[in-house]
Amino acid sequence: MFEVRLRYSIIVALSLVATAFFAADLFGIFYNTALASSLLLIVLCVPLLSRNLKWYEPVCALNVMFALLALAGIYLAFTGFTTAEHALHRFPVLAQRAPLTLCYVSVWILCFYTGYYLFRNVPVEGSEDRALVPALMGKQAGAIRLLSLICFSFALINLSYNVWLYNPIDPFSYFTSFGVSRYRDQVNEGLYTTLGYNLFVVALIFYRYSFQEWSLKKFILFSVLLVISLIAVLSRGQIFFTFSIVLFLLCLEYFFSKDRKRYFRLAMRVLPLLFVIIIFSYFARLVSVELFLAEQAGNDLNVIDAFLEKFLGFGALILGKGNVPNLPAMIVYEDHFGSVEPYLYGESLVAWMAAFFPFFDATYIGYGISDTWYPNNVGGIPPGVVHEMIANFGFLGGFLSAFSFGVVSVLIFNLVVKKAGFLIVVAYSALFVRFWFILPKVEFAVLSNAVWLFLPTALVYAVYCLADKNFRWPIREKL
Repeated sequence: MFEVRLRYSIIVALSLVATAFFAADLFGIFYNTALASSLLLIVLCVPLLSRNLKWYEPVCALNVMFALLALAGIYLAFTGFTTAEHALHRFPVLAQRAPLTLCYVSVWILCFYTGYYLFRNVPVEGSEDRALVPALMGKQAGAIRLLSLICFSFALINLSYNVWLYNPIDPFSYFTSFGVSRYRDQVNEGLYTTLGYNLFVVALIFYRYSFQEWSLKKFILFSVLLVISLIAVLSRGQIFFTFSIVLFLLCLEYFFSKDRKRYFRLAMRVLPLLFVIIIFSYFARLVSVELFLAEQAGNDLNVIDAFLEKFLGFGALILGKGNVPNLPAMIVYEDHFGSVEPYLYGESLVAWMAAFFPFFDATYIGYGISDTWYPNNVGGIPPGVVHEMIANFGFLGGFLSAFSFGVVSVLIFNLVVKKAGFLIVVAYSALFVRFWFILPKVEFAVLSNAVWLFLPTALVYAVYCLADKNFRWPIREKL
């Protein structure tokens, strides 16, 4: 298997280099940007040479998003940066600076690899026909299933309460207006909260943990619970953080599955469909905003034409609008820190703690950059992990931080492989999807979203364990 990966990685690398060299006429003055993007793709092939590489390693999650940066670089070079929404520099400056930025990212990744592979233990999973984390059996399974039902009921009550606050007469419009959720008009008095929505995820995790093998009945019930949960979370207007729940559950299922090879092949077929659904939901959110604005202005909107316009502008919306690592904004970060503003020396790396300690003074650099350089922008312009390290420690310090981050990431992975347990794999799956995977695009503050994905489960499970010792559950072994 190692030799096969080595052969394919060399073929891919040579193909990328050849494509870049023979396609010079397509990119004009941005040819070097396309070439540097191809170099980045080659660097991302390095983990394919590692022994017994597992798809759920942190290095794989990071590489997926960095690959999107490379593809965005090629796209922006091809379009001459005309679709780059956050480009502030003139085209000749972009042609000069963008390749250097991409080369810096490539070296940063190599530093991450160095720290990662110096401490990486070759993962050994054991028998393929045994789950890495066996599900519960007997009365414990029945108890955790009952707890799943209780959690889902509380979450559903929270959702119903929010619908009553805003759209008690027309509940359907509450969900179709998810693109403008912050502008909804509250018609009933009360405190709006989505804190209970966390119990949707807890319910899904507990229900899956309550059985060892799937059946048609269990699959249908789980699917119904999942769809309701996604609709509830999507009503807040957050596309990625909604569908990251699906990615999280797909990751978690691998640890519960008794036939991991078969499950992995199935998951690879599901992911393209999930990608299409995410893109469609993103376009639906944009159309929802346009529909809201049209109604406010007393105009009509052809929804089908609006959707068609979004699909035709796919490249500009996805690769040019900052929905992947934002190359033009990275250049702005390079100009800002160490010049306009001093380096932060680690301040932004602990901003995630503000989600748990209300009086914590957090530094969100994405919002600071947005206020300074993009005053008309709504929301922040995140730097991505590479340029957040630059903002904190400078260019040379960024390389050292990459090495350290690689060490920390692989030590966590080694722990999971060695001591896989229910709460450990739940926490790790959350970090894999909502931290390592998305980090090349955002900033360390996103760690709070990963923690919120597993913390409610850990708390409820702790209560269950205490109750299990002192309480006889009024349930049968099979529910």
